[in-house]
Amino acid sequence: MKLLLGMPSPRNIKIVNDNWEKIDEDQIIVKHYKEWSAYQQIRNYFLEHTEYTHLAICPDDLIITQKDIDILKRDIVMSDYPVISGICNVNNGEFDLIAVIIDSIPTLEKSTRSFNFNYYSDLKKDITKVAHSGFPLQIIRRDIIELIDFDSDSKLNGGNPDDIGNLDLIFSHRCMELNIPIYCDRRANMIHLRGNNGIINNNESQRYVKIKRGNMYNFLPGSGGY
Repeated sequence: MKLLLGMPSPRNIKIVNDNWEKIDEDQIIVKHYKEWSAYQQIRNYFLEHTEYTHLAICPDDLIITQKDIDILKRDIVMSDYPVISGICNVNNGEFDLIAVIIDSIPTLEKSTRSFNFNYYSDLKKDITKVAHSGFPLQIIRRDIIELIDFDSDSKLNGGNPDDIGNLDLIFSHRCMELNIPIYCDRRANMIHLRGNNGIINNNESQRYVKIKRGNMYNFLPGSGGY
């Protein structure tokens, strides 16, 4: 497999940026664009560069490491999961409640929407099939990216796509509609800095796209999947 990491990044969080510098994978970081526009740039770049087999979506308030990536890459090499992510805490400092919903996906109707997140203890196996896991280092196979666009709440309601996001929830709904299973691996357990995560900056004059080439062009399984 050949992986592209994509980060839509309206903020500058030092610990996140420092960790990304240590990751030896190809990356596209879209800085200071509004959410939907940033996801479109990442998706379009991925689709244009057909050497990539998988796209990983990573928010810019999530601390990820090469170890987390390697865990999920091993899972894919061993079992070809179409969509698989790690896990993370929902709120900063509350590490038991995780951004995973195993059974009941929240509705797309905003007036009745409720996110009933699960606890870490609810994950009985290393890899669990879920209804929704957000985008905590969610790795998506190329054929799924080709099939499903990144939509936003406001786009679905006929408005400016950049006004209201929830792209991760809408992606999970599209997967459910198309019978595409979503999995999470509890061993890739990352820290979400929500609530203490810097200032969102969508200033047009500061927008840019950063492309970084890593040295890990292929992930070749050996003994034990590595």
